[in-house]
Amino acid sequence: MNKFQVSKYSITLLAVFCLLPPLQGCVPVIAAGIGTGAVMAQDRRSTGTVIDDSSSELAISQDIGKQLSKEASVSVTVYNHKALLTGAAINDTIKSKAGDIAKTYPGITTVYNEIRIAIASGLATDASDSLVTSIVKARLINVKGLNAEHIKVVTDDHIVYLMGLVTHKEAQLAAQCASTSDGVSKVVTLFEYID
Repeated sequence: MNKFQVSKYSITLLAVFCLLPPLQGCVPVIAAGIGTGAVMAQDRRSTGTVIDDSSSELAISQDIGKQLSKEASVSVTVYNHKALLTGAAINDTIKSKAGDIAKTYPGITTVYNEIRIAIASGLATDASDSLVTSIVKARLINVKGLNAEHIKVVTDDHIVYLMGLVTHKEAQLAAQCASTSDGVSKVVTLFEYID
């Protein structure tokens, strides 16, 4: 081996070692990507629909926030091109405006306007609703004959909304599970049936 070959080998080896620390940071990203792929594989929506739903959800949320932030506090959930609006508005006119905004988005086939006429809830209520959602999701995992990944759970003021592409049997199991969960005052099913 001549000096040039050793030096070329050393430079290549040095370059590899220099790249290792940044690549190590990629492992969680790659692992997260694999986890996301696994969840997507469980989803009954097509990949394109999942992406469309996420984009619509963000766009509608931003639009309602810009136009109605002083009169309403609205959460938007989009599942299989259907938009669920929850939260609070100061009156029926503002509630209707929020629904009208959601209806203008291409691809949205249905708008469930479940906005309450009330003062926006505080942090304590929001935290309580998040806890209820977590409890319901955790319990759904243990329901025999049901894949929890097929159910979207949204909680607003202790009312649980269930969305998803499910069979009638799965819908019944999910609704029963949610209705017997701690902190749930009411269950509203907004399922699409595949059987």
